[in-house]
Amino acid sequence: MFLLFLDGADIEHQIQGLLLSVSSEDEQRIKDLLETVTSDTLVDFDPTQASSESLDWAREMASKMHPASTSVDPLLLAPTAQRVLAAVISYVAWWMLMVLLFALLTLSPEAPPYGAVLAISLLPLLGDTWLTAWNGTTPGKFVLGIRVVNSRGFAPGWRSSIIRTLVMMWPVMLAYWPGPLGQLAVAITPAWLLLLVVSIIRDPESQGLHDRLAGTRVVLGRHAEHPVG
Repeated sequence: MFLLFLDGADIEHQIQGLLLSVSSEDEQRIKDLLETVTSDTLVDFDPTQASSESLDWAREMASKMHPASTSVDPLLLAPTAQRVLAAVISYVAWWMLMVLLFALLTLSPEAPPYGAVLAISLLPLLGDTWLTAWNGTTPGKFVLGIRVVNSRGFAPGWRSSIIRTLVMMWPVMLAYWPGPLGQLAVAITPAWLLLLVVSIIRDPESQGLHDRLAGTRVVLGRHAEHPVG
């Protein structure tokens, strides 16, 4: 049992504004409700006695009066320069780790396994993808206090993170391919990365091509929340 104290004047002010954007059927329902509400009215409401249709209608009206925003506040979007610097920091951090791991491999008198060499070479791509999916961050983003989020403000998850990585880094991945294809990929990588930066600058919500395709944004803050369930 819920006891709801309703201020009739306040409710009337809220609902009169709502009437401008609802259907005629909903408008009549609201007007009928207004007639039963007066100032300082005590309403004894038991939701268990309400029909599911009435509850669904009430939820719909509440969402119209207080719509939940599905976009990130533009004031919280990370500046482009901060994002570029974060990428540079991440690259340097992963490069230093790769040098250390390769140095450890050379300590063995035997030739290092190809699988180990490949895994270390792909460490920046795999590491950034995993960290972004898990917490919306990378080494550089964490240092500068920015993060990647989806449209609901949560960590992107694997699907969006993989899409981001593939769109951003496909020339880098092709560079591992032997022969002319790999050489071409190396040549176009700087131009592709520059194109992504330009797409961020020109977008009103600072979404680069990779963000648009993955449904993500980069905002201020070190930790992205995880969705429940």
